[in-house]
Amino acid sequence: MCTQIYKRLQITHTKAAYHSTTNGQVERTHNTIIELAKVLAHQHSSAPDEQIFEAVRQYNKSIHSVTNEKPEDVFFNQRGYPDIKERLQQNQDRVLLYHNRNSKHLNYKEGEVIYSKTHRRNKNVK
Repeated sequence: MCTQIYKRLQITHTKAAYHSTTNGQVERTHNTIIELAKVLAHQHSSAPDEQIFEAVRQYNKSIHSVTNEKPEDVFFNQRGYPDIKERLQQNQDRVLLYHNRNSKHLNYKEGEVIYSKTHRRNKNVK
């Protein structure tokens, strides 16, 4: 089902393994929505999960720091945004450069055995 939605909306879905900030934009959005839900819950004396839809609605009506546009306007293409992809890509490139500023470029040869360290603790793996 998701694959069909991605194709219909012309979304390229990619995954980058072993990096804690891979989904940084999504994580930031989620954290903002959760904070909004907590504030709304406090204001209305209710639970945050009861305010989550209102938090999403308010988030979608706020100005995004990268695009300088409201997410709902961009998503529904209210005014036509030919450069939104470029703005998002530029920000993504800027963040990537920042996170990789101290990384080392390693060259591997075909057939070479490479070990990758993960920081997951799994008691069942021996």
